Amino acid sequence: MPKQLVIPPDEVFRSVIADAVQPVVAKLEAQIRPPLVLRVYPWCGARQEPPITISGTERGLPGRARGDVQISFRETYTPDRWLFRAQAVFSEEVAPGTGFSGFTVRGDVTATGAGINARPSSVVYNYNCPTFSEWA
Repeated sequence: MPKQLVIPPDEVFRSVIADAVQPVVAKLEAQIRPPLVLRVYPWCGARQEPPITISGTERGLPGRARGDVQISFRETYTPDRWLFRAQAVFSEEVAPGTGFSGFTVRGDVTATGAGINARPSSVVYNYNCPTFSEWA
C-alpha cells in the first residue's frame, strides 16, 4: 500500500472535516468550556495554508483558536480512495490541570459519482501529548 502523503481534492478534505472531525469537536465542546475553535490544515510534510476554522457549534465562530488540527492523507491502490489521519492538539487552557491535549481520528474516504463518503474508523483522546506526531 502506498505510504506517501498526498493532498486530496478540496472537497475530499472538507468532507473529512464535516464527517469525521466536526462530530468529535461537537462532543468535546459539550463536555468542556466552549467555544472550542480550531484551525484545520491539510498536512503533507508541512502545513498547507490557509487553514479552515471550525467549532463544535456555529456559536463558537469567530473566536480565538484554542488548537490546531492537521489532516494527513494517503492514497490507496483503489482509485479515488484515501486513508486519513486527523490529529488535534489543544492549548492547555482547553482542559486545565487534566493533561487532556487533543484527539486523533483515523478512517477512509471515497469519492464516487454518488458523492464523497468519509468514514471514521477510530477516535483516540490524547493526554499529555502537546505536539503533533508523525503518521507511521
